[in-house]
Amino acid sequence: MLVWAAFSPFAPGVGRRWGLERSILLALLVLAGGMAIRSWAGAGGLWLGTAVAAAALAVGNVLLPAVVKRDFPRNLALVTGAYSAVIGISAALASGLSVPFAQLLGGWRNGLAAWMLLPIVVALLWVLRMRRSLAAVRPTAVSSTSRHGLRLLRSSMAWQVTVFFGLQSATFYTLITWLPAIEDSYGYSAATSGLHLFLYQFFGVLCGLAVTALMRARQDQRLAAVLVSLPVAIAMTGLMAFPGAAILWVVVASCGAVAALTVSLGLIVLRTTSSEEASALSGMTQSIGYLLAAIGPIGAGLLAQAADDWQPVLTAMVVVSLVQTVLSLWAGRTAPSG
Repeated sequence: MLVWAAFSPFAPGVGRRWGLERSILLALLVLAGGMAIRSWAGAGGLWLGTAVAAAALAVGNVLLPAVVKRDFPRNLALVTGAYSAVIGISAALASGLSVPFAQLLGGWRNGLAAWMLLPIVVALLWVLRMRRSLAAVRPTAVSSTSRHGLRLLRSSMAWQVTVFFGLQSATFYTLITWLPAIEDSYGYSAATSGLHLFLYQFFGVLCGLAVTALMRARQDQRLAAVLVSLPVAIAMTGLMAFPGAAILWVVVASCGAVAALTVSLGLIVLRTTSSEEASALSGMTQSIGYLLAAIGPIGAGLLAQAADDWQPVLTAMVVVSLVQTVLSLWAGRTAPSG
């Protein structure tokens, strides 16, 4: 997340210089290279490769909303929901398959390296896409995109979307990092917690697809934003009051923390009027947003260690969820036309 925060501001400039398609192709190739370094270059390579892969992901994360804005103007919510669903499904599969891959392929290095085949395959498909659309690879005017970035820094709308993104990301990564430890404190086994972690991601994808339909039907996104903000407060309160029903609270939390990614990405494309502006807002949102998000898992761990209890962490997540709910009433207001 810290690498994402550091590199996201530069992604719009990369897209401006090389064009969206070529920049994403470059990011895919660098991603594969980073995964190779991480897997086979020793202990130092584990850190270096992870940083390289994360930097490549930052470019792709920032520029994809701009591609959606440019190429699918009549289906913004649908396409955003589809690719955010793929993100969730892929994360769930990676969580479940990485250990079996390591066992099958003779160790964790080869198990991690196996995933580099995905960006390579996608890069080949991306080249086919580029060949079909010569206009899509033309770089965008430098001055136009720079002006968009400066204007967004002075925009209350941009800051509302950015903080909304940061709060939902903090909640998501806190739960995906610490949910097994939280459930362990309530007496759940590691196997059960692993299953709950999978359900957390899986049901979140389903809820994200469902909220996409709501976003498509309305210009005003406040209802969708509220519906993905409140569930975490409900789930964390329920977990503290009735820990025996943890599986229920995990599913409820997933329909907030995971599904909120769909709304966050949707707000980026729905609150902007061009692909250049979407790229600039995406860079701002993900840079500052992931910096906020990084505080979540680290802060939760420090708080739990200081209190020797997970209750303060769950209470803090209730507060964050309620703040996000209030903020969603501004971030989800009627999208601009165009």
